[in-house]
Amino acid sequence: MDKDASTAGVKKGGLISQAQIKILICYILDTLKEPVPAKQLSEEFHFEGIANYFEVDSAFGILLKNGQIESVDGSEETYTITKKGSEVAEELRTSLPFTVRETACSIAVKLLNKIKHSKEYNIEIVELDSGYNVVCSSEENGVKMMSAGIYAADLQQAQCMKTAFLERAGKIFADIVDTLTQNNFEQ
Repeated sequence: MDKDASTAGVKKGGLISQAQIKILICYILDTLKEPVPAKQLSEEFHFEGIANYFEVDSAFGILLKNGQIESVDGSEETYTITKKGSEVAEELRTSLPFTVRETACSIAVKLLNKIKHSKEYNIEIVELDSGYNVVCSSEENGVKMMSAGIYAADLQQAQCMKTAFLERAGKIFADIVDTLTQNNFEQ
């Protein structure tokens, strides 16, 4: 039964070994060179089928305890790699399967984009009497440059919209600006 729980959501070729999951976390943090929210990384691993969400969460706790990662501002939610953790990341080259390393690089790029966009864009999910409103805005030097909202029927749909927006925020806002600033409006 324990094996079933640790492999829930993991694709064939994914990681079930706690040691491999820890190495992968260190590799990602070392590659990004940015603080990363543990929840976001756990969700990416689970979404990609690399490792079980709860196994990843457990690995974060062990890495923190062992001094291979450290929390940012004392937060138990966002972490950076330590020198000791960077040494662990070097093990990736020999101990993880090629397909997992390849997926890890893809995850690193996705996370870096999400982290970058989360700093540039603010996304709020506002609960309404019936459903939710996902409000996306862009700020520069404290000035709100643009804001757009869209209705979502439930929280799950709102969270999906939030994620999709973070992945495509630059294109969405660029398309809006292009549409609003065209000289030849079709009627």
